[in-house]
Amino acid sequence: MKLSSILLSLSALRKNQLSLALNTDDLVEPDIICTNGSLLTEGSQNYADIFRIDMVNTLPFLQTISKNGMYCKCGLGYTGIDCATPYEICKDDSICFHGAPCVKNFVSPNNTIVMDDEKYHCACSQTTYPINESFEGKSCEYQVTSYCELSDPTNIQDDDRFPNDVPYDVSASGEWYCTNGADCQSGIMRPSEKCDCTDNFYGLHCEQREEQPCDLTCSNGGVCKNGAKDYTNLSNSLQEYFEPDVQYDTHCICPTGFTGRQCEIDISICGSGSCLNGGVCTDGGVCDCTDASKMMEDGTVLAFAGSSCESQVTSFCTVPSGFDQMSHFCTNDGKCAEDYWGACECGADHIGPRCEFTVQNLQVCDLQCQNGGTCFFGDGPPSSKANNVDDASSAMIAQTSPANGNDKMHCKCPDGYFGNLCNVKVCGDYEHFCLNTGTCLKSNDSYTCKCAGNTTDTVFAGANCNYAATTFCEGPGASLDSFCTNQGICKSIVEVVGNHPGCECAEEFTGSYCEVSTILSGENRFRDSPKTKVLWYIFVSIAVLFVYVIGLLLVHIRRSRINKMRKQTPIDSSQNIATNEEIDDNMKMSDIYDIGQYQDMNNGHDEYVMQTVEIS
Repeated sequence: MKLSSILLSLSALRKNQLSLALNTDDLVEPDIICTNGSLLTEGSQNYADIFRIDMVNTLPFLQTISKNGMYCKCGLGYTGIDCATPYEICKDDSICFHGAPCVKNFVSPNNTIVMDDEKYHCACSQTTYPINESFEGKSCEYQVTSYCELSDPTNIQDDDRFPNDVPYDVSASGEWYCTNGADCQSGIMRPSEKCDCTDNFYGLHCEQREEQPCDLTCSNGGVCKNGAKDYTNLSNSLQEYFEPDVQYDTHCICPTGFTGRQCEIDISICGSGSCLNGGVCTDGGVCDCTDASKMMEDGTVLAFAGSSCESQVTSFCTVPSGFDQMSHFCTNDGKCAEDYWGACECGADHIGPRCEFTVQNLQVCDLQCQNGGTCFFGDGPPSSKANNVDDASSAMIAQTSPANGNDKMHCKCPDGYFGNLCNVKVCGDYEHFCLNTGTCLKSNDSYTCKCAGNTTDTVFAGANCNYAATTFCEGPGASLDSFCTNQGICKSIVEVVGNHPGCECAEEFTGSYCEVSTILSGENRFRDSPKTKVLWYIFVSIAVLFVYVIGLLLVHIRRSRINKMRKQTPIDSSQNIATNEEIDDNMKMSDIYDIGQYQDMNNGHDEYVMQTVEIS
């Protein structure tokens, strides 16, 4: 380039700079603030290059094409005069606005769920812009314009299907809402009539330009609606659990007490979360799933586990005879352990003793189970047989066995142990038990406990090693075998190693160590031990046989008396001859009123009064 041309260009640039400097006071800030990396440009937006003409003509955020001859030139995925509204074009060319994602449809031909690669819908519950605003419509294009009251005591409906005081799970707050300027009708709670739509709008929220069929079957008073279901009112773990439902383009809005795509699941509020499937909310705001269950049409009963009792059983585990099958199961395709008291083997995405939690929402079962026991959630029994100890033994275990610290967790114990923390040793076939590390000793057909202790903190005595040492005797021969329980006092000092001087006990205790209660008599055994059962059956059988024999004897005596009366009554007497029925009635009346065996008996003697009978 020639030098003269360069100088000419510099001169022109200088003039422009001077002109801008001279007109600084005349500058006006633009009316548009461009967002999301867009550029302020002269001209106007041409929305028809991207969107259908019906959208361009009707959607509010596509109506402004320029301001003062300027517009923002948007990058891919944003639109509007300021490029603030996000959108996504799905693979089937449908469009989702305001940050709602495209979701591939699930369809279920012949009850076999398959993915339909050709169809997509928008998940309007997941919109991102503007923040804290809700949208409806096939493309999530219509912003909610009014919210309705939860209930209205006026104009009470007579239709039991739509009670006027029950909100639906249509929004996080439970409030019904309308779009496109529609008004909430006061006193109307029937979903199909709550919004008074303006001309040319239809649907439960006036979100449709034309009426669309909705043919999903709803349970428990639910109402069919097109689009993906909104679960944002539930906890994060439940939103994750119900995430597959978003892949359906129809769902049911449910009245309070129910949830699920077809309102098929019971739900109740529990603290900051919810309990499903009949789970019980504890005082601490935690769901106890012990009794959570559901009966299927074929009679099968399903069990549930999880933070909200949402995880359904996928396999029941083998248990010994007499154990509760409903308390031994795995969820989320977990595999049963080899031992019936063990935790399930889980896949990579789940964790927990029953595989009931996702890895992201893990809850820790932290009971310190002893002797190989396993911690499980729920208020389940450690075993079936061990749950049948007699009342005295149950009270004793409760006093001496450590509490588990959480009544909504429990330990499943291996063979030979039971108790809150599997800390109780079982003797034989649940015939006796030992506490506090005591060991079983068999003598003939019965068991006792050996209560050995290595330190002063582990010395116990009693039929079940249930009483801890409270006093240790003194003297040159004192050892861990010289002690008293239950505040007993040593009778003397210990002179020789191995000797125990005995204890002076309080009134309610006796024994060498004050280890025998005078209040709780008899041995503490299991109520349903085999020997106890045999003795009980023998006793009942003898009692029944005795009652039967006594009954036969009474019947025989009664018949003998009736026959004796018949023999002493003239055969041809036509008057005052008692029939068998009358005799029976007289005997019954005499028994009731205690007036003697017969009315015609003379002072209790066996003589009968013979009446003169006229023979015709």
